[in-house]
Amino acid sequence: MKIKKIFRKNIWLILILIFALFLRLYFFVGLNWSDDVGYVNDAYRVLKNEYIFAKYPPSLRTMMIYPLAFIFFIFGISNYTATLYPLLTSIGGIVIIFFLGKTIFDYRTGLIAALLLSFFPLDVIYATWIMPDVPIAFLMGVSVYFFLKANKKSNIYYLISGLVLGIAYLVKETAIILFLFYIPVILYKFVKKKKIDLRFSYILFGFLIIFVLESLFLFVKTGDFLFRYHTSSWYFGTEDAPQKHGLNVDLKYYPLGLFNLNPNLTFNQNKYMVNYGLFYYFVILAMFFLIFKREKKSYIVIFWFLILFFYLEFGSSSITHYAPVHKLYRHLTVITIPAVLSLSYFLSINFNSKKLFVNLSSILIIFFLFASSIFYIYYQDVYLDAASYDMRELYTYFKSFDNFKNKIYTDGGTVGHLKLYSSFLWDNILIPIGEYTNCTDIKNSYVIINATRGWIEYEPMISSFPECFKKLPKNWNFIKEISGPEIDVYSRYNPKIYYVP
Repeated sequence: MKIKKIFRKNIWLILILIFALFLRLYFFVGLNWSDDVGYVNDAYRVLKNEYIFAKYPPSLRTMMIYPLAFIFFIFGISNYTATLYPLLTSIGGIVIIFFLGKTIFDYRTGLIAALLLSFFPLDVIYATWIMPDVPIAFLMGVSVYFFLKANKKSNIYYLISGLVLGIAYLVKETAIILFLFYIPVILYKFVKKKKIDLRFSYILFGFLIIFVLESLFLFVKTGDFLFRYHTSSWYFGTEDAPQKHGLNVDLKYYPLGLFNLNPNLTFNQNKYMVNYGLFYYFVILAMFFLIFKREKKSYIVIFWFLILFFYLEFGSSSITHYAPVHKLYRHLTVITIPAVLSLSYFLSINFNSKKLFVNLSSILIIFFLFASSIFYIYYQDVYLDAASYDMRELYTYFKSFDNFKNKIYTDGGTVGHLKLYSSFLWDNILIPIGEYTNCTDIKNSYVIINATRGWIEYEPMISSFPECFKKLPKNWNFIKEISGPEIDVYSRYNPKIYYVP
């Protein structure tokens, strides 16, 4: 009886979750071209007990790598099982935004927020892309939920909030910026009540439990208690990091991206790869409205959004000197929940209006956002599908061989894709090429060239290739060329397969 009662009470949320799951599976991404190749490989190395803690930030994100390894262990290794982790956290994000909306505002706001997040383009695309951005956004949302609930419930919620934030930190370092939200809110409460409330220390204590456990673990593995901090500081926080590691620190990047603008501030109607759809036009409008109308319940959500955004825009990756934060559109998943909550409360208020036009305006806004989001999601999906098309075709070609055992030499990214597609059964025959590759060792093997953009435009990778890959030997027999979709950069190259006797 209790299950039936819960089902009836939350029928709309359940329907939204079913719709969200359908949308994410329909626009499936899977392995593509980013750090996802590394996460998948590291997860497999965990299963093989060969995991190496390299001096590279993504390889130290244990709560991205170990959950993947666990899923591989339980469900097997495939391009589909690899996406279960971000997919489940994406669905979890819709649940947590519903409870946040209900807790801060009301039931209707929570429901609207869940609906909007179900088709928010950035969340839909990254729900099946094996990246940490959706998991970290979900966990940060959970941390804030328990932080807010602790004001009305047991102090243990503060501890849970800190523990969850610590777990989010293990997914990605960015999570630590949530303290920029917590500290001012706590200080405000101190000033308002004119007394120190030590309950808030539970948040820091919970976070430190996770931080210390991770540091001890890394100390055993590397001999450095602060190995992750030192690695992140070296990679993101040095003065030459943008040039050395190709980091984007352009201050115009986020403002133009959020609103799909050209550098001259006109709307870019010819750009279809828009991660946020047209959401942020309405988000900013909603925030101005809520502030103007002095809707005090919304202040904490608006502050949550602003403090994280301004840090990601102007903040530093170093605590010793100013090193601008690396910017990518997917990094803004951490502000999606407060942004959507602000817009949802604005729409909920309009639904309460006695004026029919105002009431209808909320319905029209939701419909417009849905229609425009599906448009942008579709084109992003087409683009990303084109990005991995060549890899799937290469795998299909080699898979057609009976009892295939010949070695395949190619770039590391292509190796990573083919390993996952083969469920790592080809782990020993796929050889990444580089400065240590000896051309004379390549015999009775296949070679794949021009398999990624890097072969054409990434000079560090090109320069690392041995001479035989720059000027192909005459005894390399051409076998096949893969002709992929002519979409943007992916029309510039076609992978070529050679056999070396």
